[in-house]
Amino acid sequence: MQLRLGDAADRSLFAEELFQLTVTSPPYNVGLSYGDGVDDAGSYADYLEFSRAWLSNVFHWTSPSGRLCMNIPLDKNSGGKQAVTADLTNIARDVGWQYHATIIWNEGNISRRTAWGSWMRPSAPHVIAPVETIVVLYKGDWKREHLGDERVTITRDEFMEWTSGVWSTPAEAEAAVGSEPLIAPSLLLDWAMSFEGSAPVGASALRDSFAELLTRPRGPGLEGLPSDEAREWASQVWTFGGESAKRIGHPAPFPLELPRRCIRLFSYAGDQVFDPFAGSGSTLVSALREGREAWGLEIDEEYRELALCRIQQERRLL
Repeated sequence: MQLRLGDAADRSLFAEELFQLTVTSPPYNVGLSYGDGVDDAGSYADYLEFSRAWLSNVFHWTSPSGRLCMNIPLDKNSGGKQAVTADLTNIARDVGWQYHATIIWNEGNISRRTAWGSWMRPSAPHVIAPVETIVVLYKGDWKREHLGDERVTITRDEFMEWTSGVWSTPAEAEAAVGSEPLIAPSLLLDWAMSFEGSAPVGASALRDSFAELLTRPRGPGLEGLPSDEAREWASQVWTFGGESAKRIGHPAPFPLELPRRCIRLFSYAGDQVFDPFAGSGSTLVSALREGREAWGLEIDEEYRELALCRIQQERRLL
């Protein structure tokens, strides 16, 4: 594990083609305090210039077929309405990244609901979406060769659920459908396959078997999906809560669940996972938990120390 103090705009900090996956959430240019010497409220033109610099550097530091998961706002109102996801995606492609997908993270939190623009009038209403995006990009070819199946750490159920594009925690899924039984598509498939090649099954036995499936204790893989499956399965929406800035001690932490899913879905065990805006260390902690090599860069010494404390606590638990 390495967590260096430095600026993501400085290309000299890392060697070329070092990392297989980057999972990061860069500054949003909305005036948050990231420490001395960090301007998070400059002009939007300066913000885009800075974004070009770090995206170009991470591309340089990424190995062939490496990936980048970039958590950024869909848009922003601070300093004027700007299409942040569209602008940063275009810059990323301009410096060499290939586009793969955009995942919508339904964080479910609207921090500002007082500046309506115009209250109950069509003159100038603000539209505020409680979502952020995770833009998935890659260098060279999307398909990555690997050394063997033992390096794959994602489970079958996780793969089927996460690639369907709808991510829900068990509590959120249950709230969406009340007391209705939740059955993941993979479990229905397993249940149906259990009768393949068997002798004819009576209706009562089939009914009893399905009733047993409905009443199993809920656990990993049983989160299921809301009832409108045809619509929900086709969307790219991940639903889980954000992280508390007060609890973590950083102005803009993201939850461990975000890098955990990206790391499991887009990397192999033993890969070099990087975050050029390490902040409180969420990506690095997740990388260590998932058996990856963790690399980070943080411009502020205070937050670097915070991240190192979290990492040390994690290592004591591993």
